[in-house]
Amino acid sequence: MSVGCIIVVYKKNLKFLIHKIKNVYKDVDNFYIISNSENNLKNYKNKKITIISLNVNLGIAAAQNLAIFNAYKNKNDYILFSDQDTKFPKNFIKKILNFYNYANRKYGNLFAVAPNLYDRNKNTLSGFVQRKFLFRKDIFQNSSSETDDDKKITEAMSSGMFIDAEKLRKVGYLNENYFLDWVDFDLCWRALKKGYNIVGSRSIVASHFLGSTSVKIFNKSFHIHAPFRSYYIVRNGISLALYSKNINFFWRINIFANSLRYAFGYMLFMRPFSKVFNFIILGFVHGLSNTLGKINYE
Repeated sequence: MSVGCIIVVYKKNLKFLIHKIKNVYKDVDNFYIISNSENNLKNYKNKKITIISLNVNLGIAAAQNLAIFNAYKNKNDYILFSDQDTKFPKNFIKKILNFYNYANRKYGNLFAVAPNLYDRNKNTLSGFVQRKFLFRKDIFQNSSSETDDDKKITEAMSSGMFIDAEKLRKVGYLNENYFLDWVDFDLCWRALKKGYNIVGSRSIVASHFLGSTSVKIFNKSFHIHAPFRSYYIVRNGISLALYSKNINFFWRINIFANSLRYAFGYMLFMRPFSKVFNFIILGFVHGLSNTLGKINYE
């Protein structure tokens, strides 16, 4: 059994990364650290760590795909996704692998399992989403309110997701056209379309930092990002709602409505307003026309 860990970083140094991965280092066979920027990462080579510096931001999907290709070459059986904002607890690999085997016995045909991410920004558990018809249900956001430790979910953030490499081959690489946001959800929906299951854990928790700050309106939290992120979040959400072949009619309505909610929330709380407004309008237009890829926002 071989585990490869994929970490995509942006403008971070090696010392920072080593601190992040120390709790899983001994249990991971290969680390693939993909840098999407010019940085001071040096050729720190050993049997476990492969560092690939792209010197340009190709997007999260392209960077992860490059690492996945290397994981296939090294014949890793499982792939753990991570990013620079996630820190794993001690014995995480043993816990998540045991959970994978348990969930596979219980549900069968398992594509991936995911830990419950503790959002250090909001000081809350992120939990997971279950979609049914027009509605989405948030689960495992309060560890004391639910007794089940595992449930099938419809999507998970990529960071912390533990995937069967052979099933990932069958689902395919991540869609690089989305460049940044919704890439992980699209992968999950493609896996579900092929008949695989994804299971979330209530009790296996990894620490994560999502956004720079967050605000709450109508009992819903908005993560505040850099202004350019509003473009990709709105554009990709609308594009998926209108053009994805992997979601049903009811999900389309829900995702489209959520994309509009994000757009209004960002215009209310993200600054500078003029820049955010322009990004959102452009994202809306490009989402409607399915115009994807990277934009020049600098």
